[in-house]
Amino acid sequence: MIVMEKQIQAAAEKLFLHYGFRKTSVEQIAREAGIGKGTIYNYFRNKEELFGSCSRHWRNLVNEHLHKHCEDSLEQPARWIQKAELRLQFIRNLIGPSLVTESVMKELVEATFLLSDHEEELLEETILLVDEGQKSGAIRPELEQLKTAKLLLQMERLWVPRWLSLADWETVSEEVKQLHELIWYGLQLPEQSSAVKHRDETPAF
Repeated sequence: MIVMEKQIQAAAEKLFLHYGFRKTSVEQIAREAGIGKGTIYNYFRNKEELFGSCSRHWRNLVNEHLHKHCEDSLEQPARWIQKAELRLQFIRNLIGPSLVTESVMKELVEATFLLSDHEEELLEETILLVDEGQKSGAIRPELEQLKTAKLLLQMERLWVPRWLSLADWETVSEEVKQLHELIWYGLQLPEQSSAVKHRDETPAF
């Protein structure tokens, strides 16, 4: 990436993270970068392509952060919860001290999925997590991997905007733990329920 392209993307990232995708215009990005609007189109076809480039950069930064700090020795769901918390912390630091509203974060998250290959990569990663959970016995083997992974991603998309808009990190951390532990319990629930039912039906002597 050449110097001018980096300058444009840095300006765009700053505005996208603060105002969201829809409320950020190419004109604003040009002013922030200190260039003319037409210069942007020499490097990016439109705002959508520019946002996709920003999203890929954020994703790479997040992946580097996870690679450095994730404890692969942790068992599930502890490792999954740790990844979720690390990802949220890094993005919050990327946004900076002036947290944006939940509505802006929701729109930004949706744009990230729609205008980049972010969803495809996360889906592949989540399928691997489901597969790992099934092999270890933490997730029921009869669950369809693709469908389960898509539902898990949809859950993340619903909750991430709220978590990123909250100023109290203790509340965020607690909600992340509770929600993910509940999900993992649900992925094992029928087997546990069956065991309880069998125990209750056992005649007493």
